[in-house]
Amino acid sequence: MLSVAGHPLLCKALFMFAVTLVLAIRLFSPAVRAVEPEWQSVEQGQGQDFVTAFSHQQQSLFYGRSDLEVSFSIIRQLALANRQPETLALTTTADYDFVSSPSVVEFEGQEFLYYMVSARFWGTQAQWLRAPVANLKAAEPVVLPGNYGAYSIARVVALQDGSLGMVYRAGRSQLFFSRSQDGITFGEPVQFAVGTMPASASFADGTVLVSYQNGPSITEMGGRLQVSSDQGHSWSDMASLPQQGDIHDLSPVKRLDGNLDIYYSAKGENQRLGLYRTCVTPELTFGSVEELLSSEQVHAAKSTVHHTSQGLLLTFIQQTDDLQEGNLSLMWLEREAPTCPESVAVAE
Repeated sequence: MLSVAGHPLLCKALFMFAVTLVLAIRLFSPAVRAVEPEWQSVEQGQGQDFVTAFSHQQQSLFYGRSDLEVSFSIIRQLALANRQPETLALTTTADYDFVSSPSVVEFEGQEFLYYMVSARFWGTQAQWLRAPVANLKAAEPVVLPGNYGAYSIARVVALQDGSLGMVYRAGRSQLFFSRSQDGITFGEPVQFAVGTMPASASFADGTVLVSYQNGPSITEMGGRLQVSSDQGHSWSDMASLPQQGDIHDLSPVKRLDGNLDIYYSAKGENQRLGLYRTCVTPELTFGSVEELLSSEQVHAAKSTVHHTSQGLLLTFIQQTDDLQEGNLSLMWLEREAPTCPESVAVAE
């Protein structure tokens, strides 16, 4: 047998070959690239990040970031290729420089970034804008009846019938849903609940789901869901997530089988928030609850999941215990939540 012990050049050559082989496997194997067992924070320092939107065209995340007092807000873009956040110089109106609430949707074959500009977080001095992702300087006003502001934490989604839906909070935590056929003018909003942190998605059969949280106090929230079979004109009775306790930041995402997965944060005994998910059907039947990251591992909020060319990407905000930092973090997932069984809806 050949021994390399006495041949330092040969030893070095073999070592470099092994390193090169490992790097090649990591670079060109989709399974390794798309499945990372651990999460990683991509922002640092004091401040708060918010829910993310994803551009397939740019292979980038868009998200809002504010200071702790929420006295200013910017929108950041993070390319998955380099994970280097950049602040966007977006078009604003009047003296509004509080820029927030990014949503990315594909409409009529083109990706658009929807965002809000306002005078401050609270109040109703605000304007919705949209711009093609390919040309963010070409922003135009979006029409939405009624009063709203950055505090509305609005989100725009593409619906199964080709229209767009918007969910948001206004007034004394009333939650509204509005639709647009042309992507510019949204119709008269329909109130569907009282709560906060609304989100929405469509099932493959066209049923629209809204998710949100409500409860007697900020530390006693429950996860709520409602569905509409007529594109948001009327809504079902409220259903609650199978998991009880203090639940926050529900986020629905479509599954490959046409149902939805709901991602959310739930408080553990240590008063920190872990990350969980469950499948849901249009009849509001649920799959089993799955823990993704325990409250011992994270103190997580504002989770969102995106289907990317590299796999299933989970984004969330990792908070410090004193809430002085809330930094965007990423984690690749191996699969969707366990499938939904056929069962009776849990309604209230």
